[in-house]
Amino acid sequence: MARLPGLIRFFTTPVRWLLVTMHQSLGLTYGVVLILFGIMIKGLTWPLQAKAMRSSMKMQELQPVLKQLQSATATILPRSTAR
Repeated sequence: MARLPGLIRFFTTPVRWLLVTMHQSLGLTYGVVLILFGIMIKGLTWPLQAKAMRSSMKMQELQPVLKQLQSATATILPRSTAR
């Protein structure tokens, strides 16, 4: 097996071990093991995904206020044409 760069190897070695262990201990095909692995990863990343969604929803609520501030600021302080 070709030597992988350190960062890739850091992730692939434990994932490979987990997939092979699941295949051998559960007696499932690799296709089913991959599906279970995907569900497991989705479950592990769900808290981060939920927090990102809540943050996005809060930004959508603030969008009208930001538009008003932009338009008010544009009338008070016109942009200079030279940048």
